[in-house]
Amino acid sequence: MVLFKNLFYKNERQNVLDDWSEYKTSTLQEFMKGEFMQMFAEDCSEILKSKGRSDYEDYTAIKEQMSEILQKFGYWPLSAMEDAKSESEQLAILQEFAQKYISNSNED
Repeated sequence: MVLFKNLFYKNERQNVLDDWSEYKTSTLQEFMKGEFMQMFAEDCSEILKSKGRSDYEDYTAIKEQMSEILQKFGYWPLSAMEDAKSESEQLAILQEFAQKYISNSNED
């Protein structure tokens, strides 16, 4: 089982004083470390594993798979959102996506 919260801590810049930090606000950080993102990361890890990829627990691979799914739902990849959207916009987009993703998962 992949622990997305730990991977997020290790790989993303979250310092308020760091101008290059993508995750400064606590609300976006909480969402990224929350239950939905854990479930989404597990799903993505399983997809990677089912494709026979050995990096199925790697943060970069999981984030790329997340971005692929986001795009299938009509959203920007995570890296593009981090670069082009404010944190409040990112949070709103990801919350909207989460509802659609969960709804779609319940239909399967």
